[in-house]
Amino acid sequence: MNKVQHNKSLNTYKRTSMSKCILMVIVISLFSGCKITPFSAQPQTFASYYLWIKSLSTEALKAELSIINQQTENSAFTDTKRVKLALLFALPRMPQHNPYTAKTHLNQIDKSYFSADDLAFVELLSEQLNQQIIALNRNVLTNQKLERITDKNVQINEQVKKLTTQINQLKSIERDIQPQELNQ
Repeated sequence: MNKVQHNKSLNTYKRTSMSKCILMVIVISLFSGCKITPFSAQPQTFASYYLWIKSLSTEALKAELSIINQQTENSAFTDTKRVKLALLFALPRMPQHNPYTAKTHLNQIDKSYFSADDLAFVELLSEQLNQQIIALNRNVLTNQKLERITDKNVQINEQVKKLTTQINQLKSIERDIQPQELNQ
């Protein structure tokens, strides 16, 4: 075998070996169930966690909620899990968006173990949720008042129709009586 053939054979072997290695890495990662975003890559502060979940798709948000719920089924609720749940429920584009549930989770935590940054973030979230709940309650009250006004308006319109009908009947009676008076 001459030197040129030997080099070609060696290059072909290297390419084949490299392709096999790449293929093997892909196959192993597919079948091992590796996640694209490992847990250790998740943010460590509540503010960074919020920014991370804010970037997730709706399906990924549902999956994150499911993961936290599964973790709480296997162990007790920790304050960190409660804050994460509160952040998920507070996120407006979350399918299960519910500021009442978010606020409930925040009310159940012991804030004494949080760093100053996390405590400030949790307090800010709590204030924002309070304002949102107040606005929602005002909205409910306004809608109830509007319904009562609408109902009263319907009742008044029905009374106006009845009175209009009575007036028309009285006018008709009056017209019938007037020709008779003229004939006498």
